[in-house]
Amino acid sequence: MKITEIHHNILIYGSGDAGIQSVNVLKLSKISKIIGFIDDDQSKIGKKIDNYQIFSFESIPMLKQKYNVTKIIICIPSLGLNKKKKLIGKLEKYKLEILSLPKLEDLYTGKVSINDFKTLNINDLIDREIVVSKSLILNKIKDKVIFITGAGGSIGSELSKQIIKYNPKKIILLDNSEINIFMLSRALSILKKKFNSVEIIFLLVSIQDVGRLRYFFELYKPEIVFHAAAYKHVNILEYSIVEAINNNVLGTLNLVELSVEFKIKNFVLISSDKAVRPINIMGVTKRISEMILQSYASKNELNNDVDFAIVRFGNVIGSSGSVTPLFLEQIKNGGPITVTHKEVTRYFMSVYEAASLVIETILLSKGGELFILDMGEPIKIVDLAKKMIKLSGLTEKNNSNPNGDIEIIYIGLQPGEKLHEELLLGDNLVKTNNINIFKSKDKYIDLNELNEFLIKLKFSTKNYNENEIISLIKNYVKEFNYQIN
Repeated sequence: MKITEIHHNILIYGSGDAGIQSVNVLKLSKISKIIGFIDDDQSKIGKKIDNYQIFSFESIPMLKQKYNVTKIIICIPSLGLNKKKKLIGKLEKYKLEILSLPKLEDLYTGKVSINDFKTLNINDLIDREIVVSKSLILNKIKDKVIFITGAGGSIGSELSKQIIKYNPKKIILLDNSEINIFMLSRALSILKKKFNSVEIIFLLVSIQDVGRLRYFFELYKPEIVFHAAAYKHVNILEYSIVEAINNNVLGTLNLVELSVEFKIKNFVLISSDKAVRPINIMGVTKRISEMILQSYASKNELNNDVDFAIVRFGNVIGSSGSVTPLFLEQIKNGGPITVTHKEVTRYFMSVYEAASLVIETILLSKGGELFILDMGEPIKIVDLAKKMIKLSGLTEKNNSNPNGDIEIIYIGLQPGEKLHEELLLGDNLVKTNNINIFKSKDKYIDLNELNEFLIKLKFSTKNYNENEIISLIKNYVKEFNYQIN
């Protein structure tokens, strides 16, 4: 949500450099009026900056009532995550729209406008203080050829942005969506100027096209593969079984076989918590993909040709498959917000966190590991919806508050949805050298049995026999609990 309405009265939280620069930007706008600064430093209270008075935190309700303040911008870049969460919690009761700063470098160079101050979203509260070994990652990636599938998606694009900063020799960015490739090339345009020694190659190709993939493996000789490409929308894949198998399973198989053939050093599969005791097509295709890597890693243990690794985590805030963009759109349109069930929970992680830790796993992988990212505690989706309403400066409309702004309605679990997701089978987590990453060992089938299964699966897929596909999967993936819709 952007500040596009007329006549908004705004408070600036923080009277340091960022707050002053924010004022300079906001003064140019004819659609907002700055009422003053809020600051916790008692020595500043009552003073003025550029004729704007500095008030105490306790003055907020008075200022809101007197000047009809509707928005507050937090302008303290140095604020730690825990302190930021506490501050937001304190501000929520005042029913103000809480706004976040644009990038500081843009703010100081004057490259931003009023519309760059965006509504604080739940992503600002999900981030954790993760630890990554940047110097070791640099040694691993610098001057290497990196291959990323699904590069235009949420995780793929963030991997691209972070990996470029480690100065690889080449980064090959592959996606089967023209618009995704186009948007990614635009997003990377500034980084391309800064890291001009890195050759960036955009490829419009499907992972289902093994001939084309082989051509690019031969041409570019990648050394590290991050496999993020997958169809991920649970509800859609329930009615697109053949397409899900062709892309998520057989596409992964194509990449794994080519990685063995071309002696790739590291291969990292991006998996999902939906692969655990799967009840839907998306989840079971991810579980089969995991089994493919596990089986091939077992085969390679003697000669150690490829370090195969799987990284499993839950929902990424703001991704195309996440509820947060839907909730933001529904709030923007005046509601209602649609939630499937009062008790439904999900694990959440920011895209920055997820990509950073995925990259970190190449330091930890010896071959065949299943890495589980620490996602904290699961979050109730209805609590997420309520939090987003508050962060927008609005109130929930319900029986106790009939004059509220946004109503939450329950529409029932959708096809293939679980009430609660899991991250592993059993309690077999093992610590790694990174406090945010654990590893686990799930059962899998040996390579001969896997190949027998995949041959049958390919045959059933070519014949578009969905019932046979489901029957086959149930026979080989014992934990698959699926009811045909």
